Amino acid sequence: MNTVKLKKLQSATTRLMMAITLFLLCACEKEEEKEFIIQIPETETSWNVGQKGENITIHFTASAAWTAEITTEATAWMKISPNKGNAGTCTIQVKIPENMEGEPRTGRLILRSNEEAHTITFFQEKWKLQTGSEGIDDMPIEQW
Repeated sequence: MNTVKLKKLQSATTRLMMAITLFLLCACEKEEEKEFIIQIPETETSWNVGQKGENITIHFTASAAWTAEITTEATAWMKISPNKGNAGTCTIQVKIPENMEGEPRTGRLILRSNEEAHTITFFQEKWKLQTGSEGIDDMPIEQW
């Protein structure tokens, strides 16, 4: 009878050791390098835009669904389309209108996917008085 109990104990011990070994093998598995989620060419992360404005196309690749948003300081004048998409080769159209302000302005577009975020910055020149112009009074007057 002691032999039967001893064999059961050895069997249980063997199973326990196998489970621990399997757990340790799984826990010690080499962690894979993090793959990209969004890739944007360096040349498309910063833009200088003239006072007259511009329509810009941003090209990037995404390995997961993504969203795009304009930061608060630029929501009144910068427009984007689309503002979300799926994995693949992607484009976003950015419309920057003429800057009629007396100061240059900066707008940012943030691309997000999972926990990753990329910022694309747009610097726009201020309104300038054209050489040879006397300002608003120099505008031609049309008859009604």
